[in-house]
Amino acid sequence: MDIFKMMQNVRGINIQEEIENSINITKEKLKDLTINRMCHVYNSYLFEEMKKRHLNVRLVNLLDLGFDFKHYFVLVNGEGVFYLADLTYEQFCNQDLNSLMSGEGYMRLNDYLLNKFISFVLRKQVAGFTCDDLFYMTINGRNK
Repeated sequence: MDIFKMMQNVRGINIQEEIENSINITKEKLKDLTINRMCHVYNSYLFEEMKKRHLNVRLVNLLDLGFDFKHYFVLVNGEGVFYLADLTYEQFCNQDLNSLMSGEGYMRLNDYLLNKFISFVLRKQVAGFTCDDLFYMTINGRNK
């Protein structure tokens, strides 16, 4: 096993299982809320639930990336594999990212899918974002 990947997951947790558990708990606790315009509530709660499970996570707001649209989602770095979680993606009515639309609430991510996701949310083509840069970049003068 790669030493860097091992250092990222010292506890040896099953990343996908913990993502799914976090999603299920969040959905259960917030089941009476609409998903429309509630991305900050849902995804902030999910972010905190994931932190409790010792996942390497970051809450991202598109405003912080320089766009004029506010939308929050969670980025997870699991042993060098990235995942995007967004419990309110269904409000955008875009079927192209099936695992987000089907109710799973997360998907395995690469740079292409990251840019596709941001493009769908903004309803305009974007390019040039990478999972590494988005996870580790300084936003508004702060790291993470």
